[in-house]
Amino acid sequence: MPGGVCVQCGAVRGGTQARNRPQPYVYTILGSDQQQYGPVDEAAVIQWIQSGQANAATMIHKEGTTEWAAVATFPEFAAALSAAPPPVATAPASTPTQTPKVFGILNILFGILCGICQGIGTAALIALLAAVEAGKIGSEAKPMLIFGVVLSGVAIILLLIQLISGVGLLMAKKWGRTLAMVYAIGYLCHRIFIGQYR
Repeated sequence: MPGGVCVQCGAVRGGTQARNRPQPYVYTILGSDQQQYGPVDEAAVIQWIQSGQANAATMIHKEGTTEWAAVATFPEFAAALSAAPPPVATAPASTPTQTPKVFGILNILFGILCGICQGIGTAALIALLAAVEAGKIGSEAKPMLIFGVVLSGVAIILLLIQLISGVGLLMAKKWGRTLAMVYAIGYLCHRIFIGQYR
């Protein structure tokens, strides 16, 4: 047959000369995650617009051009943009408050300073207990010294909790706040218990 359209390749045949139909343009989309998607044809871009995956501000590259441009600048997508659902408004991401970080720093600082003091106090109590055992000090002080060492051990555990909670607060982790509350309650109980024996 001298004329007609080739079913396989879409070429228009006329006489001895064959002409190809112009191929559709292909597009590459720059997603909100800064990744390139495509190349795809016009129908795929229209589908992305209709599904909300692309909008008027989405950057797109058309094959044969050198520049990226917003989808709204291409007339072939005007109808799809006008019919597309409005973009869903998302709440702005809340910036984390600086307060937990400040408390985290304070927990770490006080944990270190109080840990040093508590360590010195505990070492002194242990030295006194050793002196009692050696017979250099009267044995009547031994129960009180043992009691002091036990309370110092509890205080050191609480200070470790304070240090770990400080790290958690610096990293804005929920467990940091939980540990800070555990430390606060434990410290209050510790102080009340010591107050009864003074």
